Amino acid sequence: MKKNVSKNFVRPTSSNSKLDKKTFLFLVGVVIVYFFFMKTLDKIVNYPFFILYTISGIIFTTLLFFDIKAFLVAFKNLDYLIDKIISAILYSIKNLILSWFLSGIIIIPFNYYDIYVSKFNPSQTLILPIKSLYSRPRNNVIFYEFKGKTMILNGRIKIMDEIFNKKNFKDYELIFVVHPALIDSYVLEDWDIQRKTR
Repeated sequence: MKKNVSKNFVRPTSSNSKLDKKTFLFLVGVVIVYFFFMKTLDKIVNYPFFILYTISGIIFTTLLFFDIKAFLVAFKNLDYLIDKIISAILYSIKNLILSWFLSGIIIIPFNYYDIYVSKFNPSQTLILPIKSLYSRPRNNVIFYEFKGKTMILNGRIKIMDEIFNKKNFKDYELIFVVHPALIDSYVLEDWDIQRKTR
């Protein structure tokens, strides 16, 4: 007895395979370049995120403008409501993630220019309160307060092990050596944690 073979089955072609490889290489390239954005982000205190959000929003809107028709055609062909809901959610998440990655890549030149400009400004020492500490395998996460906002620093120094063991981070403060940069941001030159003296 012959088995029924679906007529809708499409055998993968070499062109589809090449397309998948190109897409994969593109995504790998995006992630690698995005890594440089994250490295610069760690050096800038009080980062002007509104620029990043604005660029990300423009990219997201552009993606919707050029891709929404194709999505709606595929959306209408779905039979079940749950499939349509899942499809819409995944479509939105995909564009949000892509927008965020691309905006990070686009803003890299600004970050390096911000770091460059800061070199011409004298250094300042900032003493900042530590809000909390979290231990991670490679880098610890330090939450600190600056200009009324809670910010994050990734890093590890020896004294942090003692703080984690005693659970007394409130007895310590964060010391930053920074250089003023653009749009009320600061470029971090060095940092340390010391016990409060007052």
